[in-house]
Amino acid sequence: MWDRLEVQNEELVAAVQQLKPKARFIVTGYVLKGKTFKELAQETKLTERAAAFTYYRSIEKLRIKMEKEK
Repeated sequence: MWDRLEVQNEELVAAVQQLKPKARFIVTGYVLKGKTFKELAQETKLTERAAAFTYYRSIEKLRIKMEKEK
């Protein structure tokens, strides 16, 4: 998926790629594909709440990682 995008922040792409596969799927599905947490939950066999939690936890991890790399 990332190969088809114009990469403007290589550090962010690298950080996203370091997420666990399910977390990466949820983050990219929500941000890039505009899927809802309900849709992502069904696709990953998680509850909607767990999908949302995974997303927000992953975003926090990305923020921390990006701050360290500055």
